[in-house]
Parts: sequence; structure tokens; C-alpha cells
Amino acid sequence: MPDSKGRLPHKYSPHQKTSNTHARTKKTNRAVIAMALFCGFLGLGISTLIYGANITGLLAGAIIGGLIGGTFGYLIAKNISDK
Repeated sequence: MPDSKGRLPHKYSPHQKTSNTHARTKKTNRAVIAMALFCGFLGLGISTLIYGANITGLLAGAIIGGLIGGTFGYLIAKNISDK
């Protein structure tokens, strides 16, 4: 009969605790959404000043602002979570 007590443990055991990544993801999502909304409204306001009531210009400004805000939000959340 093999000596199982002298055997090395497996690298992964189902009983080991894993890191809590859900809390970090939730914070990241909140920061990204908040910055995307803020910059989206800011882009909407700027495009209103530039294009007036042109719906295409307003949509383009809001989308571009939201994308820029989402990028900044992601970078901010990444820096906060690293500390």
C-alpha cells in the first residue's frame, strides 16, 4: 500500500480560500460608470454649445464624452485598487 501521508499536497485544493475579486470589480464598475456619465453629460453640454440643436452632433458629443469618461474612470479605479 502506498504511503499517502508522505505525499506532497496538490497545488490547488478546493478548500483553499480564493481572493475576493467581486468587491474590487464592483468598485471598479462604479467608478467607470460615474466618470462615463459625468463626462457624457459634459460632452453633451459642449456639443450643445458647438452644434446647437443638431441631434447628430449632440449624440456624437455624448458618446465621445462617455467613452473618454469611461477610460478615465477605468484608470482611476485601477490606481485606487492598486494601493
